[in-house]
Amino acid sequence: MQRLQAHRYVFLNCALVTPFVDEFRDFIKRSSKGRRPSALDIEKRMADAKDVMQAVHKLGGARLPVLTPTLKGFNAAIAAGAREVAVFASASESFSKSNINCSIEESLARYHAVTDAAKQLSIPIRGYVSCVAGCPVEGPIPPSKVAYVAKELHDIGCFEISLANTIGVGTPGTVVPMLLAMGISTVDSSVAGLGGCPYAKGASGNIAIEDVVYMLNGLCQGFFLCL
Repeated sequence: MQRLQAHRYVFLNCALVTPFVDEFRDFIKRSSKGRRPSALDIEKRMADAKDVMQAVHKLGGARLPVLTPTLKGFNAAIAAGAREVAVFASASESFSKSNINCSIEESLARYHAVTDAAKQLSIPIRGYVSCVAGCPVEGPIPPSKVAYVAKELHDIGCFEISLANTIGVGTPGTVVPMLLAMGISTVDSSVAGLGGCPYAKGASGNIAIEDVVYMLNGLCQGFFLCL
């Protein structure tokens, strides 16, 4: 089985919006040593989104899904050159209301407009399910709720579903069996552990790429970091 690590370059929680296109290009050039990211999620404040998209498209050889939770955001992303988009829903009602101010069902209903527009343009859609291992308000989340949201996202057109350990409460004992049992071969991680969520207290950031590779190599050899 092939294992790939997707990379997230997240500046969503920065207090100030600062140009970073040159630094971004520099980082990729130095880190990749001639190779290209297999996948890279653009998830940042949108003030300079067009400049960011123009910069990353010059890299070539990478999947670049852009988070577009609304039709307005979708149209802006397409205008900026996005060729793949993403939508997200939570497996926790409480987190959904805190994060995007609506219920799970309302969020799924909203995405129909986005996925319908994407299908008309033959734009691939990736889906995310947050809080799959636990919620800061509700605690442990039943796998049945995760399965329901994942199925709904798949049914509206998402070709791939990402299961997010949003607040970091998942453990090897709960997550690894799920990975092995479900045949999951793509794992999202973060450059230098950047990111986090303002609605998940105590979650200081995302998991760093090197930590993911170290853990997976502890299971068996053959996991690799694709930059």
